[in-house]
Amino acid sequence: MNGIALSYGAFELKRNYQRHLLRALLIAAGLHAAIIGGFLLYNYIKSLSDRDKDVIVIRDIKSLPPPSLQNKPPTLKVEPPKVRPPAVGIPKAIPDEEVVEEITIASQKELAEITAPTEGMGDAVIDIDPSEYTPEFGKFVEVDEEPAIIKQVKPQYPPIAYSNKIEGQVVVAILVDTDGKVLDTKVVKSSNEIFNEEAVAAVKQWSFKPAIYNKKPVKFWYNTPIVFRLE
Repeated sequence: MNGIALSYGAFELKRNYQRHLLRALLIAAGLHAAIIGGFLLYNYIKSLSDRDKDVIVIRDIKSLPPPSLQNKPPTLKVEPPKVRPPAVGIPKAIPDEEVVEEITIASQKELAEITAPTEGMGDAVIDIDPSEYTPEFGKFVEVDEEPAIIKQVKPQYPPIAYSNKIEGQVVVAILVDTDGKVLDTKVVKSSNEIFNEEAVAAVKQWSFKPAIYNKKPVKFWYNTPIVFRLE
């Protein structure tokens, strides 16, 4: 019974195979023809629509007629600004008491004659209290007695100079006040700058008997050498 069923199924498949194959070929051919026909129809419709578009014709510029000389461009008229004429004032009479006298400015020659000193006047002398006068650094001042040192402080030896066994000398100018105190200092000369700070710090602690001029104490620049020597 199984053998009869198998032979019957194979027979049915063989009989229907030809029919199904033919149907598939017809469907494939129809689809292929439809695609090609649709593509051709689309191109045909597109070509018809392109013909309906406007065509722009470009003429040669040389073939155009020249512009007419009768149609001139409009001329722009610019009017000059209106300037008012200057108003001429009418002079008015004023009372004599309101009239201002003219001022005459002296010339350079006249001013020189007025301000020039006359012979026989001599030099003007201005008296200044010597105790209130502070001389400038480096300016010589005449005195009867120069300052004298009362208190002297020995300077500290700079460590860097001491460790390297360096000796030197600094000349310091000291402005001695009328009370004998140090008012200012200036380094006049130095063999090595490493000694300057210690030299100035030492002399600022000194005290003096002030300089005397005309029996009065006066300020005076006093120069002194500070020697740094290893012992």
